[in-house]
Amino acid sequence: MKSKTLIGGLIAGVLSYLFGWFVFGILLKGYFDANTFSYPGLMRIHPFMWALIIANLSWGLLLAYILDIAGANTVAKGFICGFIVFFLLTMGIDMFFLAFMKLMRLRLAAVEIVSNAFMGGLLGSLVGWWYSRENRAVASYLFSDGNLRE
Repeated sequence: MKSKTLIGGLIAGVLSYLFGWFVFGILLKGYFDANTFSYPGLMRIHPFMWALIIANLSWGLLLAYILDIAGANTVAKGFICGFIVFFLLTMGIDMFFLAFMKLMRLRLAAVEIVSNAFMGGLLGSLVGWWYSRENRAVASYLFSDGNLRE
């Protein structure tokens, strides 16, 4: 894996954690609590932070890898690609949950799918910016005085 992809994945992973905390832990917490079925022992009082960190870094690396393969090296391309990837991933996961478990209501799944899609778009736009920034820096260096440097 390329170093720009690893750094892009790290950026997306850290921001995924922060965006997730803000969106799902603060903004939508009440809505999620009201629309999730609760069973004794289902939720941990204190989540395993190591697992949460690994999960967010995995999402970030997956997104950075897909954007690198797709050539999404602008903010706009990154947003579109990130939106689509997170939309499809979240829809697939939530539809499996709905099919097999009594864990959430359909309207909660819809809100989660849309929220994650926009979060994926934001993360994708940041990774796209990272990829474009690196390209501009190289181009600026190579053509700074109007001549190609060797």
